[in-house]
Amino acid sequence: MLDMAVDLHPLDDPWLTSLTAVAVTDADPTEVMPPVDGPPGWHPDSEAAFGDFHRARRAERVRNTYVIAVDGHAAGSLRLDWIAPGVLETGLWIARSARGKGVGAEAIRLALTEATTLGATRVVAETTVDNHGSRGALRRNGAAFTIDGDAVTAVFDLPKPLSSRACP
Repeated sequence: MLDMAVDLHPLDDPWLTSLTAVAVTDADPTEVMPPVDGPPGWHPDSEAAFGDFHRARRAERVRNTYVIAVDGHAAGSLRLDWIAPGVLETGLWIARSARGKGVGAEAIRLALTEATTLGATRVVAETTVDNHGSRGALRRNGAAFTIDGDAVTAVFDLPKPLSSRACP
């Protein structure tokens, strides 16, 4: 059992401010967003790109982004993207200081509950054989794995929802 409260919150502007702060202080830009032009690391352009990236994702109906909060403070981000009717893809990043504490496994558990609420019948996640933390968090939530070289695909088959709130 975790000795901390882990929650998912839809990413709105106040949470985006908090998420940006934790990304800048506790993650590398390459861990949390697509590459941006300019020098490596965090700088004003990469911070602006982080906000722009998440605001653009919010505008797309098929994308759902959540802040992973630990004890009420932003500690990472999780996405649920529609990739086919009834199928969501998930991915997440967790601040370095929150890793290895069960936060990822709990965030995935919460994401699977949210996916069912959204009307999904399957959730998939992609990772690599070297990402032991991610694979462990997925395994603890009952994922079925397929490994192809260095690529790992995790699949969760969910119970059929009673109603569909947002399934495209």
